[in-house]
Amino acid sequence: MPRSLTFLLLICPYLAIAQVPGTEIWLVDLHDTQQAVSVADQAINITRRPGYDNQPAFSNDGSQVLYTRMEGEATDIWAVDLAIRKAAAVTQTPESEYSPTPMAAGGFSVIRVEADGTQRIWAFDDQGTSPKLLLPDVAPAGYHAWFGDGAIGVFVLGEPHWLGVVEAGQTSAARAAEDIGRGLRADPNGQLNFIQKKAGRNWLAQWVPGQIEPQILIPMPGQSEDFAWTPAGHVLVADGHTLMRWRPGDLDWSKVADLNTELHGTVTRLAVSPDGRRLAYVAAE
Repeated sequence: MPRSLTFLLLICPYLAIAQVPGTEIWLVDLHDTQQAVSVADQAINITRRPGYDNQPAFSNDGSQVLYTRMEGEATDIWAVDLAIRKAAAVTQTPESEYSPTPMAAGGFSVIRVEADGTQRIWAFDDQGTSPKLLLPDVAPAGYHAWFGDGAIGVFVLGEPHWLGVVEAGQTSAARAAEDIGRGLRADPNGQLNFIQKKAGRNWLAQWVPGQIEPQILIPMPGQSEDFAWTPAGHVLVADGHTLMRWRPGDLDWSKVADLNTELHGTVTRLAVSPDGRRLAYVAAE
């Protein structure tokens, strides 16, 4: 098995190498207020090439979209400069990097598949150089999110997958929840939200320090495991092609829009720009 596909095959062990899905990243203008969320009618494909382009994340200043791009048997982190709509490689390493996540102090963290197949969280500077192992003892890591004052939530692969919480300045993970999905995000208040699998459904949940059980917020639409918070405090989720929103206190999800009805594949991962004016989303080719 090529090392670069270890990450995808650990998450989806039934996935044959020839079946690694082709995906594109789309960008659409977003209007985010405390009362409602809306999107523009037209979305723009900012990757537009055959192959795997996935896991978008906006840079801290919103000028770029970082993402994971597969070339042959390897993945690197790329970035689209939104001013000129041009993509360029940020990392170019023998290892594979996934899930670029900007850090508050600068640079970005990733899930790195190391030479022996170990998956751990590493950090790079803004130029994609000076790699540094952040959590030597937390593996195999599948996804991660920064929250609070420098804490990290980690999707740790296992039977079942579990949520690890690493407090700021620590290197070991406390086991915070069992049987979780891949979605991990900090809300606008800096609290860690994640997907809890329970009773045959996916639920949006929140890890609360000091509590044994997470706080269950609301069931997710369909089987979605991907979500994003807006600065005004809405959660966005895609159910098929339909963009849905929920705000704490609401009883159910509300429809926002149908995303680009010309797409043939479903919409998955979502990212909102720091100013709340743009939404990036992934759709299968």
